[in-house]
Amino acid sequence: MLYTIGDLHGQSRLLDNFNIEPKSTVICLGDFGANFYLNHYDSIFKQDLKKYDCTFFVVRGNHEIRPSRMMNDFPDKWEKIEYCGNGAYREKEFPYIIYALDEAAIYEFEGLKTLVMGGAYSIDKDVRLLRNWPWFPDEQMSEEEMAAATALLEKNDWTVDLVLTHTAPSAFEPVDSFISFRKDVDRSMEVFFDRVERLLNYRLWCFGHYHIFKIMRSEDRKTLIMHSAGGEKIDIKKFLEEW
Repeated sequence: MLYTIGDLHGQSRLLDNFNIEPKSTVICLGDFGANFYLNHYDSIFKQDLKKYDCTFFVVRGNHEIRPSRMMNDFPDKWEKIEYCGNGAYREKEFPYIIYALDEAAIYEFEGLKTLVMGGAYSIDKDVRLLRNWPWFPDEQMSEEEMAAATALLEKNDWTVDLVLTHTAPSAFEPVDSFISFRKDVDRSMEVFFDRVERLLNYRLWCFGHYHIFKIMRSEDRKTLIMHSAGGEKIDIKKFLEEW
């Protein structure tokens, strides 16, 4: 089985509500919580995930360090592997957690050609810095990474089955649910994703980040799913068959 879920933020107990079948692949759409505190709290969360007997594929959010940095800082504990037709990262102690590449990448999940692009902007950046909470300056895609993503899509004729990101195309941001609309937010990724969405031939785009659940349609009837935080799992193959 292939599932997508929203932001867990290190709360493994939220998975208890999902009735996920063993041996499934659970795609986590950012803010997973495995590499956030960078101390024993992360290790406890990772260890707790073992009981679900699943493979967790992690799309990077804004509230977690890039896995390549973990690989660089702890080369004896991390490794780069081949996974679903592309590269990925894995911590040797927790082999059931697979981390997508930092840059845009295409994977093959159960016959679904899947575009993965991680990262987002933290609107609580100032609070995090003030309180000395973790914040990662390279949380967003760089301009160079966006250019590389465009080249990757051109190489693939702007056609995939599935798109997995943390944040959303700007046209599908749930602005009606925002407590306030700040003008100082860097929305470069959302604007870039909006351009991609208009050009891309895809069947389903899943993202998290906004902590609400909603199923939407683009103008040409392509489907986007906004995941709530730690809730509303989606069985991808079943959804594509029935929707």
